[in-house]
Amino acid sequence: MFSNTGATAYSCTKAAQLAMVKMLPLELAPSRIRVNAICPGIIETEIPDNTRKWNLESVQVPIEYSQGKVPLTGGRSGDSFDVAELALFLASERARHITGTPVWIDGAESLMVG
Repeated sequence: MFSNTGATAYSCTKAAQLAMVKMLPLELAPSRIRVNAICPGIIETEIPDNTRKWNLESVQVPIEYSQGKVPLTGGRSGDSFDVAELALFLASERARHITGTPVWIDGAESLMVG
């Protein structure tokens, strides 16, 4: 989702990572190395508390969310354990045929506002 004012560089690096996830699997498949991207939505972390914002009020565009931010959980954010479970699955033998795939773990949030 690219809607956070002041996060242009951050958004560009995320887009580059998704492109890399589409290219690396072809290069690494002969070595049986899988590459996927975990794309979290709202996850309870300390990032907002540790991110400096630089006078963005004058350029910020208001965003309206319809009926809450996370449809699957009634607005409740995911947590680091949800993301860890996905990482464990993707690293496991159960995901042996999954590669080159961005996996969205956001409770359908990106489908509403992405």
